[in-house]
Amino acid sequence: MRTLFFSNNVIQSWYTSCLRLLFSISFFLVCFSSFAQPGDRYYEHRLKDFQSIQDSIRQHPNDPVFKWARIQMLFHPFFDLHTPPTDKLEDYAIRYMDVYRESELDSITVMMRQPCDMCPNVPVRIFHPAKEMLLFLTTHKKELLQDLDHLIQYRYEIIAPWYLGSHNSANLASFLFKRGQFHYVSGRKDLAIADYVNALEANPNQELKRQLHTSLAAYYYSADQSLGDNAKQALKYIDLFDENDTRYPKERIQLLFSMNDSAFVIDYLQERSAHALQKYLYLLNERESESDPGYEETKAFDDYKKYEKLILEYLKKIQTQVSHEDVKKQRNQMIEKVK
Repeated sequence: MRTLFFSNNVIQSWYTSCLRLLFSISFFLVCFSSFAQPGDRYYEHRLKDFQSIQDSIRQHPNDPVFKWARIQMLFHPFFDLHTPPTDKLEDYAIRYMDVYRESELDSITVMMRQPCDMCPNVPVRIFHPAKEMLLFLTTHKKELLQDLDHLIQYRYEIIAPWYLGSHNSANLASFLFKRGQFHYVSGRKDLAIADYVNALEANPNQELKRQLHTSLAAYYYSADQSLGDNAKQALKYIDLFDENDTRYPKERIQLLFSMNDSAFVIDYLQERSAHALQKYLYLLNERESESDPGYEETKAFDDYKKYEKLILEYLKKIQTQVSHEDVKKQRNQMIEKVK
């Protein structure tokens, strides 16, 4: 057995090295904690941001930038195809906007993070921002609409400063869309549709155009779907914001089969089937002979068969009997549409 002997100098040197390493690690942890995020104080920051905007408006009452930022902060909803209109703004806000779902609470507990990683977080009770913000939204909605009217009337072009975020940059199309949303959830659907259409004519960017098409689709989809015109309009705007036919497949079929215009429905399905077949043939031609079909190629062929099957199902719905000649006729008409 081999025995190792260390002199006092060696032991002291080793001890000093360990102390230095321990000090370096501790210093790193302290520095890391100093530059770390302050913890989960989202609600507190939200309330401070709102109060800061209010202070800015009091100091600069005619500045459109702060008024638009306040509108965005208070009312920034997300609409999809299934967003129904409501009669009262507060009903929509409480039900569909996350920021207001806890508005019945007077206060909330947040955990204040300490500067030391080893120190326990401290619970702090703060006034719930949803309470104050929802109260302002519902009691000052006339004032907020007047602000929007003013922004629309003077056609402001807002480039928000960095501390307000790029999402607060806006133009006429943005203001019209926001006012339309206000109307849509306040029982004034006809005014909403007018603002949406005018916003589309005001040269919106691509993302805003998508949101406008979605909102218009929701407007018509929420209407009586037994009426052919509403179903056609809903389908039109769904196609505009989803050109690749990846969203709402069941809703598309539901709308189509609710229509009484059989010529329109069959032509629509034939166009879709022809488009899918054309894409499949193109991808087939591009594929190397020894390789397996890719995802896009398989999907295009499946879409072609899907729409062909839907044509047959629709024929069975409107006719007492579907013959082989009917199927052959529909297929030939579809092939003629392939460009």
